[in-house]
Amino acid sequence: SGVIAESPYASQDTLAKRFGQQNDGRLVKPIVSDKLEPMKNIRNFRAGGLLVLHGANEKYILSNELDALTQLAPISNKKFIDFADCDHLEIPFKATQKFGEAVDNFLSSLE
Repeated sequence: SGVIAESPYASQDTLAKRFGQQNDGRLVKPIVSDKLEPMKNIRNFRAGGLLVLHGANEKYILSNELDALTQLAPISNKKFIDFADCDHLEIPFKATQKFGEAVDNFLSSLE
């Protein structure tokens, strides 16, 4: 089995603070649960593969955070891909070919 994560967050607190700072103080209220904190739980990741996809133009979730999250996964079959000219959840629509190839290659790596 494997996990494909498109535009995930690495930390609820970081996401909430960054969103509030860039949106006139509007708030995102994190759900208080360590189970929903990827950076705290990634070391327990046991799937056969991890593919993290990220739009390089995203404002609230930074590439370096997701790259670090990917690198902390304790498995060898892991990959982080940053898609230029894509914002949050735009990858399948703006980079369709590259997205399809990434997913195909990942699924093939699980066989």
